[in-house]
Amino acid sequence: MLSYAIGRTSGSRVYQRTASSPKKREFFYACRNPLCSYEPTFQVTTIQVSKRTSSCPPVKLHTHPNSAGLSYVVALGDCRGGGDLLVEGRAGPVNFRRKFASFDGKACAHGVSPHSHGTRFSILLFSFEGQPHVSMMGL
Repeated sequence: MLSYAIGRTSGSRVYQRTASSPKKREFFYACRNPLCSYEPTFQVTTIQVSKRTSSCPPVKLHTHPNSAGLSYVVALGDCRGGGDLLVEGRAGPVNFRRKFASFDGKACAHGVSPHSHGTRFSILLFSFEGQPHVSMMGL
């Protein structure tokens, strides 16, 4: 698995960067802009991009104790045979391929089921508690 974050995070397994350079800001906005029309009032501090192949273990249920409010995630790539979002308290798995799904990452344990073929890229947008937010429309 490869994971990369821009913005604020406390994850020890994540390559942490701030959006301080023009290229990093461009990447941050390219990941953030598709969500603008879906949820224009969302406030974001961090965007995490992950790559997982079918040989990777599933993402175990976990919470983000420093997350504030809703998180939004979308899956891209050619993965098939699973790879659905699992959120505690929901009736079943959530298909988030090529469409945003939201959940409260602090209050609800969540993970992703394994997939049998291909590669999945996940883009997760969230707010890190206690950090300045970036408005979706104000940039």
